[in-house]
Amino acid sequence: MRISTFTIILSVFTITIITSCDDMAMKKTTGMNNDFKFVDLDSLLKSQVKVLNGKKLEKGVSIKGKEEKLLLIPDSTELASDLKVFSDLNLDQAKYNGEYDITKSGNTIVFQRKGKKGPQKVIVTRNNASQITTIEGEHNESNMVFDSSRKYLLEFDSSTSLIRSYQFLGYQKLIFNDTVFFDIKGRFL
Repeated sequence: MRISTFTIILSVFTITIITSCDDMAMKKTTGMNNDFKFVDLDSLLKSQVKVLNGKKLEKGVSIKGKEEKLLLIPDSTELASDLKVFSDLNLDQAKYNGEYDITKSGNTIVFQRKGKKGPQKVIVTRNNASQITTIEGEHNESNMVFDSSRKYLLEFDSSTSLIRSYQFLGYQKLIFNDTVFFDIKGRFL
């Protein structure tokens, strides 16, 4: 089987784009503490959607105790919709300046909320090559009408820097309604 020059060039170009997306996403800082940079999560997710478009996805959804598993090949619109929920963890915004205590332990950076704005906690873990391996987060909201708790997990493949799997779980309770528990998982094959 003969591989064309175009295929080789396209493969090299794709690998270059994939590896540089992670670096580009890390160049912005939150202004919270210039020693630590937070991922520009929106840009990272957009670049991931472009590269993962058309890849097989094993997806599991559990809502109110009803489970469904699917094997699908999502287009970029479906994939962007699935991953949009993780934008809740994007701390690379001016409104979060000074809102987080930041601690580093080894390859893990923890952003812990001090005030009332944003997710309670976001944890970014990197491997020894400084590539992101996981982004985790917690976000709770409560008022007189609404109570919700959400946990997020993005896992990245250390050899490709692509999202390997994701999970979004928690519950939502509206006044006068039952609590709705949900768990949404995806794994790229």
